[in-house]
Amino acid sequence: MSIFVINPGSSYLSRIDPRCRLVSIFVLAIAIALCHSIKTALAVFFILSASSIMSGGDSSHLIRRLIEINLFMMFVLLLLPFSIPGEVFFTLAGYNYSLDGLMVAVLMVLKANSIMVLIYLLIGCMDPVRIAHSLQALKIPSGFVQIMFFMIRYIDVLYDECKKMLIAAKARGFSSGCNIHSFRTYGNMFGMLFVRSLERSERIYIAMKCRGFRGRYYSMASMRVKLIDRVFLILSFLLAAIIIYL
Repeated sequence: MSIFVINPGSSYLSRIDPRCRLVSIFVLAIAIALCHSIKTALAVFFILSASSIMSGGDSSHLIRRLIEINLFMMFVLLLLPFSIPGEVFFTLAGYNYSLDGLMVAVLMVLKANSIMVLIYLLIGCMDPVRIAHSLQALKIPSGFVQIMFFMIRYIDVLYDECKKMLIAAKARGFSSGCNIHSFRTYGNMFGMLFVRSLERSERIYIAMKCRGFRGRYYSMASMRVKLIDRVFLILSFLLAAIIIYL
């Protein structure tokens, strides 16, 4: 299982040590978050997008992820300018929609999209176990690594379970609407999902203990920093410095 749909062998970045890729994500994400220029943020977004296309990944999958993010960011574009003073763009019901606020919202949208493309580009071809092993090698606390691993691994399982319950409810004649019956039904489904998740987690815990799990992830893959990894890290830090400078 991988976080994104990329063939590990098709990405030229798959040859880079995963620890270096995780460090690069951290450094570049901070640099992007500190960016205060729309032009710079736009340039970074286009550079990362072009790199992801050249890496041989599934562009349609990336587009779906960006659409999901921008559905949320749409509320930022619509609501944030009302709370930031500045040159008035238009007035709605006595509230000023400022041009300065719109620029801030656009900058936030570009940052969010750039960081999403960055994650897609650098760890899209890594499976959860390799990510967990890499975080462990970087001395990240074991509890955090385990939480992240199980979240990545089982979020799809919970989604499938929720989908099954919804199909079962519709098979029994349930029709969603804005009424008490629908709210009660969704509440019962959420509670049942929680119960099933708890039961599944207990089975998984017992199965892992039977296999000798001691709170640490082991990998047969050797992790050795090579010259290309050092060059990649230097370029990542250099790009981060350029983004912050601009």
